Amino acid sequence: MRILVILLLSQLSFAQISGTVKDSKTNAFISYVNIAVENKDKGVSANENGAFLLPKLNENDILILSAVGFKPLKSKEIIGEVYLEQIILELKELSVTPRIGKNTLK
Repeated sequence: MRILVILLLSQLSFAQISGTVKDSKTNAFISYVNIAVENKDKGVSANENGAFLLPKLNENDILILSAVGFKPLKSKEIIGEVYLEQIILELKELSVTPRIGKNTLK
């Protein structure tokens, strides 16, 4: 009976993929990264330390990792640490002025 339980637990431990997501420049953990399987309704989110745990995937499954401020990453295989690259967007200048003819508070 003990051997059966040990074999069952060992199979469960191999049925999952774990890893962490980090910034490629600063090597800091990225919190709450979305990890989805392309063209399927499967996915998880990383925790506040960038750690995640995925169920076992099929050979043809492609993972998409995405987070605000980072370029999405597509990968067939994730082992250990995954690094995302920052996106830096420059926005045009925006000026705010009051409308003409409206009452203003003094």
